[in-house]
Amino acid sequence: MGNEYRKSLKKLFKELESEQGARIEIRRKGWMIYPPDASRSAVMIHKTPSDRRAWANMLSELRRSGFTV
Repeated sequence: MGNEYRKSLKKLFKELESEQGARIEIRRKGWMIYPPDASRSAVMIHKTPSDRRAWANMLSELRRSGFTV
């Protein structure tokens, strides 16, 4: 899941930044995604997925923060 996960994240980050106005900050253990609407909560994306549901859970969190993925 390593290379595939990283490639998918790059594609997702590019879409979130350019098309949806997200701000992405690099953190020690991953990335923090801030939505353009400040009233919504930020989403932490970890560098290493913890389980097989990590990708689906991340997409769910992004949707709850107002992103369309």
